[in-house]
Amino acid sequence: MLRLPMATAALLANLVGMGMIAMPYAFAGIGWTAILVVPLFATLAVFNSCLLNSCCAMLEERCKEYRKFHWYTQYSDVASKALGPGVGRIVSGLRLLSVAGLQAVVIVLTAEAITDFVLAFLPISLPHGQMYCALVVGLGATSVAVKGPCTEVTRYWCSVVHLPLSLSLLGLLLAGLADSFFGPGQWSRVVGSSIDPLELVKAAGYKQPDAHHEAPQRSSFGERSAVPFFVGLGVIVFNFASVSGFTNVRRDMAEPSNFKRAASYSVAGYTAACLLIGVMGYAAFGVLVNGNVIMSLNSEKTRVAAHILLSVSYMPMANLISFTLEEYDKAEDHGKVTMWRRAKLASPLMAWACVMALVVPQAGPLMALVGSLFVCPVTFVLPPILYAGLCRGSPQWPERPLSRNMKIALVVALVTGLVVHIGGTVTAIMQIVHESQTNHQSCFRGFCYEGHYAHVPPPVIYTRYWPGAKLPEAVGQCKYLL
Repeated sequence: MLRLPMATAALLANLVGMGMIAMPYAFAGIGWTAILVVPLFATLAVFNSCLLNSCCAMLEERCKEYRKFHWYTQYSDVASKALGPGVGRIVSGLRLLSVAGLQAVVIVLTAEAITDFVLAFLPISLPHGQMYCALVVGLGATSVAVKGPCTEVTRYWCSVVHLPLSLSLLGLLLAGLADSFFGPGQWSRVVGSSIDPLELVKAAGYKQPDAHHEAPQRSSFGERSAVPFFVGLGVIVFNFASVSGFTNVRRDMAEPSNFKRAASYSVAGYTAACLLIGVMGYAAFGVLVNGNVIMSLNSEKTRVAAHILLSVSYMPMANLISFTLEEYDKAEDHGKVTMWRRAKLASPLMAWACVMALVVPQAGPLMALVGSLFVCPVTFVLPPILYAGLCRGSPQWPERPLSRNMKIALVVALVTGLVVHIGGTVTAIMQIVHESQTNHQSCFRGFCYEGHYAHVPPPVIYTRYWPGAKLPEAVGQCKYLL
């Protein structure tokens, strides 16, 4: 059974993942106000996780069948008891759609990492956009073939073994961003000395290109308006996707009463990491950054190493996907392989994830869309509604009265979630349309990889062994498949 330190580490391990690489993109949309917005949503995330924890506790108190906490479908059963079976089925469908959205982000980031890794070492005559989209199709097909038949039954605390590698990714990102901000050779003189935050604020905006890095010539966003602001909010919400699964750790805690403290400590630690990456990335690149800040780093070695560590940091999303699918296994099959049943459920979702990745191959807008459309309702909108629903009286149990302060808190959390859900979804779609009109096409119309990532260095095999050799003519050229 997990004590408080290990439970905190388990929750933190399920937070620290691929979402943090998009924090500079969120800062680019929101501006320096994001320094206040991120802690605000972190507070709401802790509040909502505590509401879900209270919902689970109420179900266990009122119904004997739910006291075997190791198997019942927590979120869906809470929704069914609080709002009725019909709404419970709708919530289940929404959670399954969120699985497809999360997997689509995993596919896009994996394709970016493989493409960048290959282009760093080998000259590819095939247009890079075609190679990237072929990888998306291959990864999607692999997800369809593997995610269903290979039924995963895991424990929530297992992610703690990946925490050191996720923290290594955080350190590598900070070092790479510092190198991009201060310039090659300058970071070594800064380490060990104090850094004035005002220096970062004043210098934020535009990274001048040097011999190792070519900055994009335009912002990822259009004219400053509500669109980039809400897109940034969608990315921030995406970073707290795993909060909806926090209650899974209760079944492994020695003292479930410590859940609130463990959730608070883990979210606080992750919030600090997000702020560090967001501030450093925005200071280094300003609005000239895409959804994957790794692709903007100066050092080729740093990018390759960061992509390798990022492949491990997919585990939090993979765990959330597995736990969501696991909830639909029958109680009598708990701990057993339910291959065919899981395949019928998961394989169509993985196919839909592949289609989403092909339509929206840009990590930033895709994260914003998934965060606003799927993650926000599950993590920020529904918990206050479910808690209020369970507190109402019924013939089976007495009413649990809500204090005035609790009612105000529930309304604030609900309204905030609804604003981000509606505004973020609409603006994310608008941002996707905007980027598709600036040579960032979808894979169905032809995807210009070089236009999306301005930093496409010559393959190292050429620069190291044949510095004077001429690259094949097709390398680095865009070709649209209209």
